[in-house]
Amino acid sequence: MSTDQIITIILQTLEVLGVLGATYFAAKTVKLSHNSLIEQRESEEPEVVIFVKQSNNSLNIIDLVIRNEGIKSARNIKFKVIGKNITSLSDRKIRDISLLKNGIALLSGGQEVVQPLGVMLGDAFKEYKNANTKVQVTYSTSNGKKKSDLFILDFKGLIDRKLGKDNIESIADSLKDIQDELHSIKKDIHLVANNGITELFAQPTYPGKNEVTQQL
Repeated sequence: MSTDQIITIILQTLEVLGVLGATYFAAKTVKLSHNSLIEQRESEEPEVVIFVKQSNNSLNIIDLVIRNEGIKSARNIKFKVIGKNITSLSDRKIRDISLLKNGIALLSGGQEVVQPLGVMLGDAFKEYKNANTKVQVTYSTSNGKKKSDLFILDFKGLIDRKLGKDNIESIADSLKDIQDELHSIKKDIHLVANNGITELFAQPTYPGKNEVTQQL
């Protein structure tokens, strides 16, 4: 075989390898583009979450928040309370809250709905912390795909975020101080009325009288 024939075979082989390489990289690029498109579409899908947080207006108020953290709208959102049916405001059970009972027809991307749930005071808050209440959320995407998630209502996590006192607590403390002071005054009056003390005020001295003070 002559040198020219060998060179020709080598060139043809390189040409074939080049075509195969170009085809491979083209297919790889198409696959990557397809995967990127799928990921982009998934990131735009609605993602409904539900959680509790302290109200922005009062740290003692607990809000139930339902938020769509996705881009596209969520449709026909339904809720199912699992676990202890805790008591909400107005002595209603959490399952009886209209928002959870009736659901939400449409929730746009980035939108949220806030529902006052309870207070961080007394026996009610103790019940919340001891309860293991969960909420199952089901909804549909714009293309009819069904999605479902289960969320735990974490009331114990609210404690560390309670900083200082709000206006309601300050007023309550002031009223308690006033009540304690009135109770002390009432006790003193009661002692005076029952001769609990022998002298309240010094009396002036009059000629011909030996007593300087008068026993009450």
